[in-house]
Amino acid sequence: MVKSTVLGMLVSIMGINTLNKMKYKNVQQQNQLTLLKMKKIADDYRKQPDSYPWLLEILDQKNIDVKSGILISASSIPEQGGNLWYATWLTYDKRFFDIEIMADYNTHQLLEIDGFCEAFPETSAHCKGTGKSPTYYH
Repeated sequence: MVKSTVLGMLVSIMGINTLNKMKYKNVQQQNQLTLLKMKKIADDYRKQPDSYPWLLEILDQKNIDVKSGILISASSIPEQGGNLWYATWLTYDKRFFDIEIMADYNTHQLLEIDGFCEAFPETSAHCKGTGKSPTYYH
């Protein structure tokens, strides 16, 4: 019990960079890393929502209030026609939306919607695989 508590305290002190550098992570460390990444993206979005004009536009098109949720994952890949973005929007009533769009390189304006769908991830702490699913944290 003491070992588990000490390990938990160490993991909570570790940051994203420290956890990313670790070659082998236990389940608790994997969970912490997932949560820290989601918090960082959410914080970045809260500080500068205008940095994601494509997100604001697609949420408006889908009649989803920007104030009703938070961005919990976002990554982009440069493609021939623009930046291909993959993102997940989490509403405060715990609905997940997976987003895949193409945005302009310079203006970051929405060019094309490749995918927008409500996701239904498992919420079990005992799923197969490594760590807990993102919905476990909410």
